[in-house]
Amino acid sequence: MASSYSAYRKDRYYHGSSKRKGNIYFMVSLTLLLITIAASGFLIHSQKKSHDSAVEAQEKKIEAFETELSWLRAINPYQGSYEKIEELAVKNNNLFPGWVTRVYPVPEHPNLMQLEQDVGTFVLNETKFSLASHKRYGITEQNKSMYLLNGLLPSMKKGRHQIAVKFTVSKHADIKNERGVRKMGSCYSKFYVNQKRVIDKRINLVGDDNGDALHIGEVNLELGVYPVSGMIYCDKKSDYNDDEIDISIMFREPSEQVLSASRYNVFHVYKPDRRVNSL
Repeated sequence: MASSYSAYRKDRYYHGSSKRKGNIYFMVSLTLLLITIAASGFLIHSQKKSHDSAVEAQEKKIEAFETELSWLRAINPYQGSYEKIEELAVKNNNLFPGWVTRVYPVPEHPNLMQLEQDVGTFVLNETKFSLASHKRYGITEQNKSMYLLNGLLPSMKKGRHQIAVKFTVSKHADIKNERGVRKMGSCYSKFYVNQKRVIDKRINLVGDDNGDALHIGEVNLELGVYPVSGMIYCDKKSDYNDDEIDISIMFREPSEQVLSASRYNVFHVYKPDRRVNSL
């Protein structure tokens, strides 16, 4: 009887201990679950807050880019008196180096360009560039692009001025196509200085042989600031990609012996807090 009672107490002890352990395990599991849920909620909230901040910063950046783009689109060096433009630009410190460059898809014919809408505008201020340079400014366009450039050309000396456009097959270009045949292509440039056409020429390129890839024009200028504009593109059927052709725009003043490229050859008027077309 005593043995039976002892066994009963022992059994009750183990049963009570097991029940207490079960309760403890349940409470621990519940606590861990609540902690996990709280941590997950905090993490999700933090990620959402971080995401919202990133989105807000990106929206501000896009707004700034769009504002700058709208002002670049408004720049038109052909309007108004150039003497007044120069006077006000120098006075207000809003004459900056570089070409205002509009990017277009290459049209089937240059005369059809007027029917096209540009895909973006940026300031080109490089001594050597390609027809893919716009991609560094966040402007995306297919593999073949055309540039329309506008600027103001200072004439510091009276006399004959020269402008030249040089096309060179880039050193990183693949000079053979997928069939192992040397690549072929043609590029075209047309430039006006003071509304006079000084360059209108096409050049053919084969492999890495640049040949006579230099277009030169000249114009007589008095002292002052004159409008300069240009069109550059390579044909759609060209084997070369736009980033495989390097382009340089060079100038020579009357007293200079050779053509040279400088970031300070051509300028544009830029004043975000004032409409340029009102000058």
